[in-house]
Amino acid sequence: MKTLRSHVGRGVPRHHVGRGVPRHHVGRGVPRRHVGRGVPRHAGARHALPSTAGAALRSAPAYGLGVIGAVLLWCTVATAADPSVRLYDTGRRSVLMHPSEVVLKKGWTRVAEGVLSHRFTGDPVLANDRLAVVLHRVGQAFACFTVGDGTRRPVIVQPRPHPTGEYVLKFHENSAAAVEVEAADENVGFQAAAFRLRLTAGEPLVTLRAGPGLEKVRLRWEARHIVVPDFFGDDAVWPTEAARRGPIGLPAENVLLAFHGTSILACVWESRDGRADLCPSPHGAALPGADPACVVECREGKRFWLALLDGPGLYDRRDVAEGKTPAAVLGTFKPLFPAKWRASFVGKDGVCESITFEQPPEKAPVPETWRGPVIIYPIDRSRETPLTTILPMDVLRSTLGVGPCQYILDAEGLGGDEPAPPDAVVGWIERLVKKKRAARSAVEIKDRLDAMLNHLAAVRARIDDYAAFGREVRHVCREAVKQDAEKEAAAAVLRICDRLDHDLARGRAPMKTPADAARLAREIAALIERPDALTGFEAPGKALRAIGHAFDATLARSRMAARRMRAYSRSQKGDLATTVETMAERMLHPK
Repeated sequence: MKTLRSHVGRGVPRHHVGRGVPRHHVGRGVPRRHVGRGVPRHAGARHALPSTAGAALRSAPAYGLGVIGAVLLWCTVATAADPSVRLYDTGRRSVLMHPSEVVLKKGWTRVAEGVLSHRFTGDPVLANDRLAVVLHRVGQAFACFTVGDGTRRPVIVQPRPHPTGEYVLKFHENSAAAVEVEAADENVGFQAAAFRLRLTAGEPLVTLRAGPGLEKVRLRWEARHIVVPDFFGDDAVWPTEAARRGPIGLPAENVLLAFHGTSILACVWESRDGRADLCPSPHGAALPGADPACVVECREGKRFWLALLDGPGLYDRRDVAEGKTPAAVLGTFKPLFPAKWRASFVGKDGVCESITFEQPPEKAPVPETWRGPVIIYPIDRSRETPLTTILPMDVLRSTLGVGPCQYILDAEGLGGDEPAPPDAVVGWIERLVKKKRAARSAVEIKDRLDAMLNHLAAVRARIDDYAAFGREVRHVCREAVKQDAEKEAAAAVLRICDRLDHDLARGRAPMKTPADAARLAREIAALIERPDALTGFEAPGKALRAIGHAFDATLARSRMAARRMRAYSRSQKGDLATTVETMAERMLHPK
């Protein structure tokens, strides 16, 4: 529960900053001159994870409270758990640690705030009220534990390459707001395979920053499913046991989710060119802890975040068996809390049909004859989601600083300084109409509508590029088959091409034509000076939003096809795989 960079600006005393004020609510109370104890100066960069303190600051205006009242209300409703970060010395070095040891802290010593030169006899532990991170100096890994639970296995993170000796430590910060430590191989020093770990107050999120020579991280956890979320399109989902037969290339660019029991592990990283794979255990399936692991490449200087989200109702798996229908199975799901829920109907090769809803819909996104598993989880918050509940989209916003729309636009190079997707433009005009300010802003409204039409034209051109890309890849695969070479690989890539064609075809009708969007824009421009503007605005505004959503979904699904081709080709050998990987890379990252 610490302060948000993007809202620092109006009223929480300095001694409270970074010690429990949620990032996404400061700015209704933290003066910029008080930035300094855990509150970054940069404004507008990233949003913070929700917290109980945030509920107090958010509700203060509703009760007519000023700045001081908001702070008092925050203090009143603050949870009993101290969100501050603490640094411990375990007193002995270990390769692994049982969760109960983290709860009991037997033999641990608290390192005083501000002390950076403590000589550790055991392993360092960075802990707040949600997460405890144990850096095993001789175990060549660090472990992330959910605080307060003495039974659940931790997430084991193994930086690679292996150090040749113990980790040597250098602390850069030790305060209630954050603890940051740098670790490196004692035989090489901080010039190779080094990394930094940072834990901040009140968040279930640890940050790893790769140093020189750090190539990848291996994530070991008792996950049952791995999900590559596609926020506007369809997820990609694999059961972890699928990797026991061999590595699976994951089409992840920046985000990866893992599910088990009541927990979600959310991984986010900055570099888009890093490879992610679901790999079998190198120790064999018979040994303890031999579950398949996710391996993600790192880039020097880039950050990698891990968030361990825990709570009832975060993950549900159901099966559509004989005698049942997909809609009936989906209808039996009862959300435990308000949110935007994602249901992914999992098919062959991890391909899914996904749907997002707040209440179970009457129709499923698959035929009534479909059979197989369904993964259900909360992907984003709705207006009614409790502030103390942290969801995957919160992690994305807190780390990369963008929501789903901006994420896909940035990935496609369509973001710009002021992107104009229909949902944003229509929402902006609607607010002006409600406040009766539309008439005086007529020129600006016309400019924004023109920008929106230009945006749709750019997205349509990009979708057309994906269609052409699919045809080119299909031609390359057919030529390989003619030469009786790499038939299995060609068949796998051709299945992805078929899916791309399917997604392009189903997006064509709801995307409408450029003339349809232009007509709706003219209707809205003609309405703004009329007294009944709000009533007349509803229909064209809704139609434009639907067009925008269709563009977003088609673009996201098209990009997922290229991501799948790249991921599959990376896991294969041969000329065809090399050619397809190069083509996919060029499509995903055009010069």
